[in-house]
Amino acid sequence: MEIFSEVPSITTFNCKKFTYVWDPERSEFLKLRGLDTDVLTSTLHQAQGLDSQEQYMRRNVYGNNEIVIPVKSIFTLLCLEVLNPFYVFQLFSFCLWIADDYYYYAMVILAMSSAGIIMAVFQTRRNQQNLRSTVHSSDVATVMRDRTTGQTATVPAERLVPGDVLVIPSHGCLMPCDAVLLTGNCILNESMLTGESVPVTKTPVPSSNDVIYDTKEHARHTLFCGTRIIQTRYYGSEKVLAVVIRTGFNTSKGGLVRSIMYPPPVDFKFEQDSYKFVVMLACIASIGVIYTIITKVMRGVHSRNIALEALDLITIVVPPALPAAMTVGRLVAQRRLENKKIYCTSPRTINVSGSIDCICFDKTGTLTEDGLDMWGVVTASDKKFQLPVKDITSLPLSEVLIGMVTCHGITIIDNQLVGDPLDLKMFESTGWSLEEPDVSDTSKFSMLFPTIVKPAKNSKLLKRLPSDLGGTLSRQNSVSSDVVDAISLNNLHEAGFGDSTTELGEQGLEVGIVRQFPFTSSLQRMSVITRTLGANHYDLYCKGSPEMILSLSRAES
Repeated sequence: MEIFSEVPSITTFNCKKFTYVWDPERSEFLKLRGLDTDVLTSTLHQAQGLDSQEQYMRRNVYGNNEIVIPVKSIFTLLCLEVLNPFYVFQLFSFCLWIADDYYYYAMVILAMSSAGIIMAVFQTRRNQQNLRSTVHSSDVATVMRDRTTGQTATVPAERLVPGDVLVIPSHGCLMPCDAVLLTGNCILNESMLTGESVPVTKTPVPSSNDVIYDTKEHARHTLFCGTRIIQTRYYGSEKVLAVVIRTGFNTSKGGLVRSIMYPPPVDFKFEQDSYKFVVMLACIASIGVIYTIITKVMRGVHSRNIALEALDLITIVVPPALPAAMTVGRLVAQRRLENKKIYCTSPRTINVSGSIDCICFDKTGTLTEDGLDMWGVVTASDKKFQLPVKDITSLPLSEVLIGMVTCHGITIIDNQLVGDPLDLKMFESTGWSLEEPDVSDTSKFSMLFPTIVKPAKNSKLLKRLPSDLGGTLSRQNSVSSDVVDAISLNNLHEAGFGDSTTELGEQGLEVGIVRQFPFTSSLQRMSVITRTLGANHYDLYCKGSPEMILSLSRAES
């Protein structure tokens, strides 16, 4: 499938950091897309890399892979601030007061307004510069020139284009673009985008001629711009590869920055009411102006005095120091926000934000407290819930216990258990330990059991081994060895695990996590395939939302 084609020339224009290309067949401009729309996953896997010439040609269309926030000049900001309706009205009032010989009063108001405008301009410019320095990043990247020969090249990250095949370094890096993982596993910190500090595991996207890549559906295979890769795992000497699908402002990070630069117009009730208030004041002023004109004309007052007194009524309706007072208030608010590391590039929104009286969050745990407490476990037997068990370490060996210690996304980084706080608290309450073989990351990926869990040495479970283990491990949800072997897990003998119960008794109880399927919001669940040392079958454990687990369960159970 050919995604890109060569043409003699193209017509483009840019609008709000998006590029639009003229399509002669449809006679309209279309938004320039990357490899994230209408592309088969098998096409992504077929990417062989780009040579310098192809890279240059695409860069002419897509532009540099950079997110640069333009900083407006002081003159531009000054004009925008002065053209505020309040300050236009203030200028009108100033001219009127000068004409009416209110020199001192007019000069004081002018000085206050000028000071407010200058302070607001410099504050806004400083916030824009701070935001620009926060967003800007510069790095180098290693790309594949030809996957068949293994030829690589190191280029500045600004030169990356859709179709480039990135080589992810084993020590990790900061992702300069959006890319789809083709080989190997990556552990990422996505807190910059999602706010979640828990590292997530990314797996290679499956190659299929029937599946079209979708950013949301294949999020667990996508490395997003701005996220930090902590660790990679891969087969032997095989490189961890990812194909670039979006660059610059088309990336997830670029979209976030665009939403800051070009916020959508929001119709707040507060603003509607403020406009109604101004209209009401204008009506009152109009009545006063008409009344003044009629009465003064009837008295035969000179037309110049009539105009001055009538217009003076309008300036009385709106307090003359109001714009300056509002500016000072916004500046104080901006300083407070800046102390909290919050940069506001649109000061007028602060007034609107002050009227908000209800904020809804979907992440209650991150707002209330960091820690979680384990209350207990309620098991089910004979279709009935049993009494809660508060001492988790006293749980008998069962599907519930094995599920608690294996069905999670916990991994070890720098000798520390890292994962979802709920998973961590649940695992730690069991008293079991999680071990990853003391080998290089290259070996972990191809081992049958890259992660092993086992109870503590003084656990009561070990005292019952191996006599009562055989019946306990014969579970209804077992998966045959043949099925798991069919998904490239056929190196059982290499791992050195035997089938004898005697060996199990000598080595103790160990459960290997063979394969992990991370949680996805679309599936509403996560799963793991495990194998207990000495057992002749595999087990699958799954957890997720109640309604999803219910839909997968047998009604008679």
